[in-house]
Amino acid sequence: MGTQSERISDQLRRAILSAPMNCNQMSERLGIHRATLSRFVNGKRGLPLELIDHIGELLGLRLVVDGNPEASAVPSKAKPIASKRPATNQAGSNKTRKANRPPAGERKGR
Repeated sequence: MGTQSERISDQLRRAILSAPMNCNQMSERLGIHRATLSRFVNGKRGLPLELIDHIGELLGLRLVVDGNPEASAVPSKAKPIASKRPATNQAGSNKTRKANRPPAGERKGR
């Protein structure tokens, strides 16, 4: 897909741009805001690994070691990932983290 010196993120950007769907369609299928994908494609921000996994699955990509398809970085017994991410809060909801924390008065160091 790319040269040895080309970064994986640059290869992913190129794959997104050459995909059979546009960024609007892709972001909709991924369940993310279009600006998130646009900022990544334009090199202004990175993406979380979970989202990179979903993009790779959507585009049918896989990681290959040293240009050798037989030395794939994907284990042979890997479980498939759902093809569409559930809709999430773009701000990254932290309700779960807050729910699992002890009350403020009971926290260590306070």
